[in-house]
Amino acid sequence: MIEGYYTAPEVAARLGLSTSRVRELAAARGVGRRVGARVLLFSAADVEALRERRPGWPKGRPRPSRIPPPPIGD
Repeated sequence: MIEGYYTAPEVAARLGLSTSRVRELAAARGVGRRVGARVLLFSAADVEALRERRPGWPKGRPRPSRIPPPPIGD
């Protein structure tokens, strides 16, 4: 590819994320550069911007309900 830039799969491997999650974070944070119709490239600064994230469930967003599984053998 282009020297000094990384593709979405390369960034995903570096950050331990899926490629689709990298694309979601890039869209939300306005980082990455589209090259052609299908290629998204990231600079080292973009990768660092994607690395910085707060773990846990987002504030104000309800958690999905947890329904216990049905009993076995009944």
